[in-house]
Amino acid sequence: QERYEHARRQATYHDDRHGRFAPGLRVKDEFLQLLNAEELQFARAYVNGGHEYQFVEVPRSYRRGNYASYEEHQERSRAEVLRQVEAGWLEGPLHYVPRVVHPQAGIYLAEKDKYRPVVDASASGLNACIKPEPCKYAMVRDVVRKLKHQDWQWSFDYKDAFYLWPRKQHHCDYQGLKGPRSHPHYYRMRYLCMGTQDSPALQQAWAEL
Repeated sequence: QERYEHARRQATYHDDRHGRFAPGLRVKDEFLQLLNAEELQFARAYVNGGHEYQFVEVPRSYRRGNYASYEEHQERSRAEVLRQVEAGWLEGPLHYVPRVVHPQAGIYLAEKDKYRPVVDASASGLNACIKPEPCKYAMVRDVVRKLKHQDWQWSFDYKDAFYLWPRKQHHCDYQGLKGPRSHPHYYRMRYLCMGTQDSPALQQAWAEL
């Protein structure tokens, strides 16, 4: 048991043969068989280890503490870390500190009894290093502009949508997180990260497929 506990904290210990963090996979590889050749140009990243960052410069090493709003909700923050580990999105706790550790803030909506941490990938400098990707439907007005007379409109919500799509393993060291003071361990997000500049465009492309 001690050997296993040590091993499971090694980065990539739970990766599958494609280099993806297996505990969080929710989309079957067979999905790609339904796509045409043009769509596969984008979607093939799913079975090739995940999406890589497209950098305009190499991000610098960064580490700082979380924001006060995250630390004020010690138990909620800890519970959220454990929830994401159990769901298979966070890898860890790790034996080492990732290259970039983003500060997190905490938002609590009392009327809904809902708590969500927010990753600040701008303060860490990561977002400034990412090549901007076009996102056609970033605002409601972008969608409305496409509507014509007598068009029908509908919507749907993918639960934890960004976490459907894995990030290339060697780029996950730019997605480091640290738990609250009551749980001060380091983790890596292995899927698209909330707060990183390219996540909305990648999620939009998958949603269209």
